[in-house]
Amino acid sequence: MNEMSTEIKEMKKENTEIKELIKEVMEIKTSLEAKETKWEMEKAKSEKRITDLERIDEYRCKQERRNNLIIKGLEIKNNLEHEVSTLLKNSLEIDVEIKSLIQLNNKKKEA
Repeated sequence: MNEMSTEIKEMKKENTEIKELIKEVMEIKTSLEAKETKWEMEKAKSEKRITDLERIDEYRCKQERRNNLIIKGLEIKNNLEHEVSTLLKNSLEIDVEIKSLIQLNNKKKEA
């Protein structure tokens, strides 16, 4: 009987130790899950920020291309200003206000 009671006491002690270890494992698991959730949120936030920055960069590049437009060799006889603004509006989808036009003379003068 004494042996059995000793074994039971040892088993209870081992059981208590196992329960404590299980509690520690659960605490670690909870901690890791919280860290993973936090990391996922930071990752999503960073990905959104990267996407926003890429969109802003694309917009700025597009605006820069629109703002740095030079037209060479465009010849329209009548209604020059209206035709040029219509051409730009249709081809580039931008509204243009033409303040002045300069005729470029590309012909070489003979001496």
